[in-house]
Amino acid sequence: MVLLNIDMTNRLCNSLHNGILIETDKSVRPCCAWEGQPLGSLETNTLDEILKGEQLTRFREMSLRNEWPDNCLECKRREETTGTSTRINVYNPRWFPARDNNEFTYLEFNSSNICNLVCVGCNPSWSSAWYKFRKDNNWPEFKGCQGRPIWNLHPARPSLINDFLKNTDWSNLKKLGLKGGEPFLNKENVLLLEHLDSLDLLKDIQITITTNGTIITDKFLNLLKKCKHVFFVISVDGLGELNQYIRFDPEYPYKSHTDNIKENIKKMLEIKNSWIWPAPAVQAHNIFSLEELNSWWTDTVYPIDSTRISKSILFTHFILGPEMCAVRSLTDATRYKLADYYESLNNPESYETVITHLRLDYLGDRAHNDFVRYTNDIDKTRLKKFLDLVPEASEELILLPVTK
Repeated sequence: MVLLNIDMTNRLCNSLHNGILIETDKSVRPCCAWEGQPLGSLETNTLDEILKGEQLTRFREMSLRNEWPDNCLECKRREETTGTSTRINVYNPRWFPARDNNEFTYLEFNSSNICNLVCVGCNPSWSSAWYKFRKDNNWPEFKGCQGRPIWNLHPARPSLINDFLKNTDWSNLKKLGLKGGEPFLNKENVLLLEHLDSLDLLKDIQITITTNGTIITDKFLNLLKKCKHVFFVISVDGLGELNQYIRFDPEYPYKSHTDNIKENIKKMLEIKNSWIWPAPAVQAHNIFSLEELNSWWTDTVYPIDSTRISKSILFTHFILGPEMCAVRSLTDATRYKLADYYESLNNPESYETVITHLRLDYLGDRAHNDFVRYTNDIDKTRLKKFLDLVPEASEELILLPVTK
């Protein structure tokens, strides 16, 4: 994969100059792909102090020289292996409000890690349901990617957030990204929107909400109706029962069935200035059935409102860690067969990145065996076993001998 040359107007990435991220533990980073230590924390610093601090000043100077800080290498790796990254998808100047000054125009607000789902590729860092699920099921030491923040419960903290809201200059904010956890469950998001509404700023702000689509609240929706534009990015990874398997709600399993998500999409469209995009995470557990998901979206969801719903799915986001959930944990024979299959379809533009990714190097037998063991463990906690839903994967659920 050739590293793309993205024109960031004489800078490496706009996030270092005009973006900021508040994590679930209230640490502060330039963006969600940032690796290593945060720039500071709302517990000990105001946002203005962090934005004007020595660390970020140094990274901005590197950005202006188009040098890659070590903390930014995740985007470089993703561009080399998948052709896309956060730098390209979020901070591209074609749609990102870049400014010559260093005032933040974009805030990604992760709020808390309160979430109702125990997704296969997730971990307790991003989901309170995973945190509880792990305890309730005596789950073994989690073999996920290194958590950021650490695997603790991070509930809403209204007092801290109210101080943050009052002590921050919001006059340059043009775009707001709400993630989580699940944004519709996070009370801090309502506090943020109410504060921006009190400043009469919502009408000038474009909001992107990354949601699992399983829960809608009226209070949240009524605030969103005051925004300039609202983009709902729906994280749905499979059709019907497969989405229930991958994105599992232990208390109310029906919520993550795509029939329920479809009804919630209709509620989102009650906001006249809203648009809907699907954003699946391509992984070992759904790579066999992407076309099934794509057809459901095109034939069933898109016709609900063909002017405000994306017509089809572009599969550009991949789970790279934990490796046991990555596509490349599957053997060469399976991946090459799948690549040929997706090449044979009538809509290859949806699968261009998938085909390229399937033909990358195998992660090895150890990663493959971790996939097998992990799937067997997950099976014990789901309504149905993985092979009941994806029988095509039967040859991949076999442990391979590993030589030292």
